[in-house]
Amino acid sequence: MDKIKIVDFKFQGKEWAHLLDVSSHVFDSLPRVKINHISTNEKYYLLLHIRQPFDVTDLIESIPNDLFLLMQQGVVKPVINMMTEQWDLFNTYAWVKNRLGLTPDFGETPYSRFIKNFTQRSVPEENITWIVPNNSHIEQINFLRNKGYKIRCNFLLFDYFAYVLRGQALKYEIQPKEFKFKYGALVAGVSRNHRYALIYNLWQNNLLKDGAISCNKFETLVEGKRSNWVDDAVDTDTYLRNFDDWDKNKQEFINALPLVYDKPIKQLGEEKQQYIWGYLNESEVFKKFFLWIPSETKKEHDGIYITEKTWKPIAYGNPFLIHGDNGSIQYLKDLGFQTFDKWWNEDYDNKNDYDKIKDITKIVKTICNEDINKMYKEMLPTLQHNRNQLIKFDQYSTIIKELENGINS
Repeated sequence: MDKIKIVDFKFQGKEWAHLLDVSSHVFDSLPRVKINHISTNEKYYLLLHIRQPFDVTDLIESIPNDLFLLMQQGVVKPVINMMTEQWDLFNTYAWVKNRLGLTPDFGETPYSRFIKNFTQRSVPEENITWIVPNNSHIEQINFLRNKGYKIRCNFLLFDYFAYVLRGQALKYEIQPKEFKFKYGALVAGVSRNHRYALIYNLWQNNLLKDGAISCNKFETLVEGKRSNWVDDAVDTDTYLRNFDDWDKNKQEFINALPLVYDKPIKQLGEEKQQYIWGYLNESEVFKKFFLWIPSETKKEHDGIYITEKTWKPIAYGNPFLIHGDNGSIQYLKDLGFQTFDKWWNEDYDNKNDYDKIKDITKIVKTICNEDINKMYKEMLPTLQHNRNQLIKFDQYSTIIKELENGINS
């Protein structure tokens, strides 16, 4: 079996920085072949680390024409590495129900618009491979194929954040901890309605004193799919009115923000909250609190998206309540991880946003009145299992084999 050969190419220019995926270092150890050393008797991959499927035409047009000619011949096969963000590539919700009562144009989906940059240059669709972080595309592709649409690209799975935190788990042995806080909810990353709502509900239930908390200053957001097919936009006030006494407490809560726990660091020239970055060793932080509440990205797009926010407590040996997409708990169980239904009800995972937050708050309230050191000792076998499972989750070897098989097919 031939080994993988990677074309030595990177997008050049600061104007592309916002479009590029930060996962390129994953494949740094693979040997590169200069464009002028490519043999038409061999097969090669062109790794394109692109963060999003939108507004990429100018970026892809910057690929040298010589490489496009080799892609047309099948000598070079493009690989779209979109591993750090979960995007709804197919918008299947628009076929299920839309406010216009029309059949959507498959050619206008993010998937079709993206690959058009290759197929209109006569690159065969079946030679294009995507590497994505989860399996939400499988159901969508099957749905569209059953309707007669042709989707010929190949898809491989690689959870970048699990890969990064696996590296931390390899360095860290779960040891006895002395907890300063009952729980941690550090949500001072990107502001989102569900994150404000979580902190508001904890605040309203007088639970902030028991936790390690961070939250951005208040701003009014409007969230939704931003699609003409559905009218699902929700602003922050409307979202938070699903919780008790929002209008009455709004100003007092706003005055309480921002809440700062994280130590600021410099990242890409900007000051960021430290404990949102997966590649930092945060074992000392996770020794300070018992329960971790990963407030996941929870984008408006369909699918389950697990990020570093959930992989951290698995790597460092903490129990968790996932404040994210419905089905996240089962997603982890399907990967062989254990969760915490021996200690609390995990039905919250399949409830609507508002009931999920209320249930999480109730669990936190109960835990704040428990002997967490005793509970932690009871949980140690589960926590150790999860760390070991993350270490065994060797995606890199798997994806290299899959790429080797693909280049020989």
